[in-house]
Amino acid sequence: MKKSLDFEINLLPVISLLAVCISFLLLTTVWIHLASLDITQAHGTESSSEEENKKNLWITFESSGQLLFEVKDQSGKSFFKETSRSGQDKKTRDQLRAQIAKVTEEFAQLNSTILRPHAQTPYENIILLMDLARESQLKEIGIAPL
Repeated sequence: MKKSLDFEINLLPVISLLAVCISFLLLTTVWIHLASLDITQAHGTESSSEEENKKNLWITFESSGQLLFEVKDQSGKSFFKETSRSGQDKKTRDQLRAQIAKVTEEFAQLNSTILRPHAQTPYENIILLMDLARESQLKEIGIAPL
């Protein structure tokens, strides 16, 4: 007696599994794209022949919840220092917007901001200050390591 050489594979479960995998991949790539930030490194990309006394706005998140606004040059010399309170409410947001506008008005050549977060700083506060700096035409926004 001879065995039959015809063999059938049921491809329906394989196709269903591939459809689920493809839809999962499509959904995750969309979320990865939405979660990206477009920021550049504030220091280290300029050549040494560029302007030596370029001033930067340093915004430091204190552990007490206060924000310290400083304008420093490359050597670390401070030209402006003021504190403000941080938060997410509309009044605080308007005060921070006015604070950044005041600094950019006083120092017209300013175009970069460096945020120095504290270890316990909420991400919402960091993103809020990044948005406010962009609104004030500060193009280079960097985040200093902890």
